[in-house]
Amino acid sequence: MIHSTHRNLGHQQPLRPAGPSRYELAMAGTCDGLWDWNLDSDEIHYSASCAAMLGLADGNAADACAWRDILHPDDRASMLAAIDELTSGRVEGLDAELRLRHRDGHYVEVLARATLVRSGGRPARVVGTYVDLSRIKLAEGLANQRMEMLEMVAAVSTMMVGTPAQQLGAAIEHALARAGQVCVVDRAYVFEFDGDDGDQSSMSNTFEWCAVGVTPERDNLQSIPAADLAWWMEQLRSRGRIQLTSLDDLPASAVNERETLAAQCIRSLLVLPMWVDARIVGFIGFDDVHGERIWLEEEISTLQVMANVIAAALDKRRGELELQHSEERYRDLVESTSDRVWECDPELRYTYAQGTREAWLGQSPDTVLGCSLFDQCPPGEAERVRAMLHTLSANAAPINGLLRAVMAQDGSMVVLETHAAPRLGPRGELLGYRGFDRDVTARCHLQEQVRQAQKMEAVARLAGGVAQDLTTLLVPAAGYCDLLATEVADQPEALTTVGEVSAAVRRAGELVEQLRGFALRQPLAAAPVQLDALLLGFERPLRATLRPETVLRVEPAAADAVVQGNADQLKQMLMNLAMNAQEAMPGGGLVTISTARAALSRQDCAAWDGLRPGEFVTLTVRDHGVGIDPETRSRIFEPFYTTKPPGQGIGLGLATVYGIVKQHGGAVRCESEAGAGTAFTVMLPLRANDAKPSAA
Repeated sequence: MIHSTHRNLGHQQPLRPAGPSRYELAMAGTCDGLWDWNLDSDEIHYSASCAAMLGLADGNAADACAWRDILHPDDRASMLAAIDELTSGRVEGLDAELRLRHRDGHYVEVLARATLVRSGGRPARVVGTYVDLSRIKLAEGLANQRMEMLEMVAAVSTMMVGTPAQQLGAAIEHALARAGQVCVVDRAYVFEFDGDDGDQSSMSNTFEWCAVGVTPERDNLQSIPAADLAWWMEQLRSRGRIQLTSLDDLPASAVNERETLAAQCIRSLLVLPMWVDARIVGFIGFDDVHGERIWLEEEISTLQVMANVIAAALDKRRGELELQHSEERYRDLVESTSDRVWECDPELRYTYAQGTREAWLGQSPDTVLGCSLFDQCPPGEAERVRAMLHTLSANAAPINGLLRAVMAQDGSMVVLETHAAPRLGPRGELLGYRGFDRDVTARCHLQEQVRQAQKMEAVARLAGGVAQDLTTLLVPAAGYCDLLATEVADQPEALTTVGEVSAAVRRAGELVEQLRGFALRQPLAAAPVQLDALLLGFERPLRATLRPETVLRVEPAAADAVVQGNADQLKQMLMNLAMNAQEAMPGGGLVTISTARAALSRQDCAAWDGLRPGEFVTLTVRDHGVGIDPETRSRIFEPFYTTKPPGQGIGLGLATVYGIVKQHGGAVRCESEAGAGTAFTVMLPLRANDAKPSAA
């Protein structure tokens, strides 16, 4: 992507040749590369960081031809055209994402920014920078992966807290499935020691999750003598983990362990002890049977928290008398991973901060000293929090469960729950507060999901009841209209009136069918559906439904892409999206429906609520209407929410789309720009084409 910029720089002076400039010194402290192209000599000089980025010697000077040679073939034509625009003086600068060949042969993805420098009114030099995007994207990927694992542990923790003892087994199975999917392993399991009171003489596989196609082993792993796995037990006690990238990592003494793992087709594994009161009560494990894997230390520490959470939950169900003690231990364990401790003065400025960099949202605790408790909040939130804290501090009142949204170092929004007690002087004056913050972002997100699900369910029940009642009224009304039409067939004026009543009854019936369709939540019969074939087969009736001034363009590009679904439901989804696009263009316009294949990585799934990495087919319905404002987009899938005037819609079209997509295991999102139109994109999981597809 290349952007030319028309900046009027006038007659800028060239960079001073003697000694580094301030800009060069600043760039030396970053990962960015600085380069300087002399147009008269056609030489390019690179800074040390820029040379290192491309595998060149420090201060290396190369001619422009050599620079052109390292451009990626796919980027060469567009980049050379942009450079020609710049060096000819037609533009004053450019921004471009491109790929440059490193000296060792691989390509480095960079963001290039360049500015033209004139001398005597003519182009003399081009100076610019390279920013290594691959490092940025790698860091973002690792951050997303870490966030996904933390969210998973938080969700598991929340689930364990609220699960009754009799339902704990199902909850642990669910937790293992979640962990296995997030960590992308083939098998996740829990082993517990069979004896009571710390007896570790034998162990059994009590819970297990397996990926599709992986053989379960739980039934074969019961009452295994610990003496048969001496090396295994010693590793758990001394090292606190068993981490095997390959079975070749096993020592010669681990004969039984090698045979046991090989019999399960395990190629690599991670096993972590489950601790309760400084004793090992079992272990949690993650197997790979299709390949070898290297676990990151951060992954291991996060999963260790999960292991201890499960251990605490298992210990909880050993008796009602121990239940409360177990829950407290479990909470202490979980909360210790995210709490940050602090003190502040009467003006609510931090005077003391303790905790990990992760607890302080990516920054060192020392960096917040002198800042207020609301400095990290966005503007609107900062005013709310400031007012509440000043009210509490004016009365020297404790702070109990104050929720405040703050900005993390990476720009993400985090919800903190604040608890603090006032510190009072000898005369009762307020000296400040001493308290702690807890990251409850995952909990708030989960609560919001639960509220949304409950709301949708309640509305669906209401819609079903209303539809049933209206049907009871409309059926005889339609019959009476038909009877009246027969009786007044020779009275034109009366017949017209009856026709108007009959049309109103039919429109009411259509609304009833919308209500009924929204209320029906039970899954319908599913079969393999080839989406392109369905779209092409439905194109003609779809065109007939749209207004003449609406132009429909169908662009199928997902040949042989098959999903498991219900063809009638998918047609209803298409119809609702197309009608919604038409309503966005009252004067007519182009509606484009396209399909494509897509592969979502773990990082990509962050933008698609509820999806997991894998192969998908997308369906996009795009219009060129007025667009949708952000507030409306946030509510667009809510039932009965509509921006239409009264009597012109009941707001179920997009809510029905959302329900259909969710029933098919997919996700839908809306992208819109004011004055430029709107695009609804549906992402449906792709299935193997192992059955004759149906597009009927």
